Amino acid sequence: MRANIGEITKFAGVGGTAYILDVILFNIFWILLGWPSWLAKTVSTTIATTGSFFGNRHWTWNDRISDRVGKQYFLFFVMNGIGLVITLACIWINHLLGLAWPGIFDNPLAVNIAANVVGIGVATGFRFYAYRTWVFPPLGSKAPSKGGSGKRPPRQDADQDSATTEPSS
Repeated sequence: MRANIGEITKFAGVGGTAYILDVILFNIFWILLGWPSWLAKTVSTTIATTGSFFGNRHWTWNDRISDRVGKQYFLFFVMNGIGLVITLACIWINHLLGLAWPGIFDNPLAVNIAANVVGIGVATGFRFYAYRTWVFPPLGSKAPSKGGSGKRPPRQDADQDSATTEPSS
């Protein structure tokens, strides 16, 4: 866990920036422009995800940059799509609760809590695991596959790669 503190801190910085952008855009689209909440959240998440990809690729996991940016971008958006479904499910549940208790759940604060606290909170845990496992795996390792064991080979440091023993003469 200690080795992951820097990774988690960078992930939180990138994610925090994307979160602020997502919340602002969601409320502009939903409250100011009158879009349906699900559409506002889908568009705001898509925009925030693009910035998040570049931040995570070039800062959080910059030691894992591969030349397969297209594959990473695709996987990143797939994982964010799953995260978006988690968030939309929270909005939907809040909507159902609003039908039963309109005074409590059918208001902007409740929808924002469902979308931007509960939904994004749950989705963030999933995203962190998915990004580091499948989108930005350590270089030289393969992401766990359906048929594989799911175990990665031990990570080698650059010092170990360049260290050689001289043959004795």
